[in-house]
Amino acid sequence: FLQRLKKTEFGGDGLPTKEEICVFCDLSKRQREIYAEYTKNGFDAEQHGSPLSAITWLKMLCGHPLLVKKHQDSSDLLEGSAKLQVLLSLLLRLQRSNHRTLVF
Repeated sequence: FLQRLKKTEFGGDGLPTKEEICVFCDLSKRQREIYAEYTKNGFDAEQHGSPLSAITWLKMLCGHPLLVKKHQDSSDLLEGSAKLQVLLSLLLRLQRSNHRTLVF
């Protein structure tokens, strides 16, 4: 349970300022293969239902291929997603410089 308090309730300026970092990364090799296969076949209304469903499917693919291809080998979760690889490298760098992070 997280509770957000105002600075005055917390005790002044004890909190550091919030810092957001946006990092853009390419898809992993497996993500690119699935994406190319999907775009080669085109949009299939019977399979995906609506254009919004197709967009949702592509967003899930960008997150991790296991979200769209459940039968894949899940032994190495990190290699499947470029986002997870970048996140891990950022977290390790922040940890080495003694930063505390909160990831949503």
